Amino acid sequence: MSKSIKVVVTGAAGQIAYSLIPRLVDGNTFGNKVVNLALVEIPQVVQKLEGLVMELEDSYFPKMGEVSFTDNFEEASKDADWFLLVGSIPRGIVYNGKKIEERSDLLSINGGIFVEQGKAIGKYGKDDAKILVVGNPANTNAFIGKHAGCNDNQLWMAMTMLDSNRAKSILAKKTNNSVSDIKNMIVWGNHSPTMYPDIENALVSGELGSSVINDMSWVESEFLPTVQQRGKAVIDARGASSATSAAKAAIDTVIACETPTEEGDSFSAAISSDGAYDVPEGLICGYPLICLDGVTDPRNIGSLIRSAASFNIDGVIIKERNFPSESKLMYKAASGAIEYINIFEVSNINSTLKNLKEKNFWVYGFDSKGNKDFTDIKWEGKNILLFGTNSASFSKREYMKILI
Repeated sequence: MSKSIKVVVTGAAGQIAYSLIPRLVDGNTFGNKVVNLALVEIPQVVQKLEGLVMELEDSYFPKMGEVSFTDNFEEASKDADWFLLVGSIPRGIVYNGKKIEERSDLLSINGGIFVEQGKAIGKYGKDDAKILVVGNPANTNAFIGKHAGCNDNQLWMAMTMLDSNRAKSILAKKTNNSVSDIKNMIVWGNHSPTMYPDIENALVSGELGSSVINDMSWVESEFLPTVQQRGKAVIDARGASSATSAAKAAIDTVIACETPTEEGDSFSAAISSDGAYDVPEGLICGYPLICLDGVTDPRNIGSLIRSAASFNIDGVIIKERNFPSESKLMYKAASGAIEYINIFEVSNINSTLKNLKEKNFWVYGFDSKGNKDFTDIKWEGKNILLFGTNSASFSKREYMKILI
């Protein structure tokens, strides 16, 4: 039986959501998981979602589970795994006699929305829920929501993938490459005209951007301004904010968080700073990220348990949703070792590691390219050994943050 996942989408009657929602249930974004959708809108337009639900049903998406719609965000939030917070007052509309163009203009309008949504997510969402803020000003809205939620186990992100995709497109055209040849295009800072798309450390067909592009006048006069002001340019051209490209970027971010990052690549999103790179702690800032997915194959889990027992390891920590407690394959692979080792099921690996490090545990990561053998280390004191999938590696560039 396929696992299921619950996804909440706000602003579900808007243009971005209209492009976004079908892709959530097409079988590509969440793989083999059945996706239950909770669609949220303001009371004035919530009934329009009835037509969208009809379209979803008529499209026969094989991975679509239950679909509900409501104007009650708290109700929609219950036991949700993912939140895509698209709903907000967009740029380009006239509000109280003023045309809203800059993200700063949106703060007073949208701030209150994210306080209430943050509280509901912290109280009713899954403890390991992931939240992607799409509605602008995204970084500020994510900051407000995260602090209102008071749940550090949940991962709040502001979307910078749209800026990253825009930068990839421009760089691909400049270098006569395919967009798929551009890797590690990170957007530092705030999702605003002050953002910095990192062309120097991007990879163009495997080569550093700094070696491919040696024309800094082009970078400063064309590349940076074009990426930074692209949103406004779209509004000027079509009379409305980006919709299709924003939906694609949201899907790209979800996929990046749900699948292990390919060797030599990273993805861009803004998360809460831990003080790295002298960014003030707690600020929502764009960082380069990689995702190390957990070990999920029952046979691999059984083998890990057997190996842990043979090395006299005291216990195994595993994400509860990944532990196949009733799998005969796991018990067979463990060869009886499961009777002699403690199994700790946790809802959130990141918060567990953080708590253990505060209790003076050392955390070690396995890397196929590492220069030190497992048996060469003197295992003294309290230690944690961290495993990912075979495709995940810790030998990424030093500045990258890891999502598990």
